[in-house]
Amino acid sequence: MSNVDESPFNLVCLICGKMITAEIVDENHPRTMEQLVESANDSGFLPLDAIEMTSYGHYGTTFFDPCDDGTQVAALICDKCMKERSDRLMHIDTKRRLTPFNVTMKSLRKSS
Repeated sequence: MSNVDESPFNLVCLICGKMITAEIVDENHPRTMEQLVESANDSGFLPLDAIEMTSYGHYGTTFFDPCDDGTQVAALICDKCMKERSDRLMHIDTKRRLTPFNVTMKSLRKSS
């Protein structure tokens, strides 16, 4: 499933296109949704069984790089797709060091 340039904008996984349900907290009242509504605010946006990936852009991309104006591009990826492709992910620690995600998760499981 993909979105067109018109409303309503369906919440779908970037990888597989599966519909994603999200909770949105609006004035301390959570509600579920499968389509982005105009009043949606990222601060209360909680995708269920999915992760929201965001980027301010990056030097070298020709897709999205608004040059530090504070805007972001975002994508939802369902947990199933993340798990199936976890060998392609990187982990960034608090000192900004990059490691393979699965190696880091295995190490964290051993230490707990």
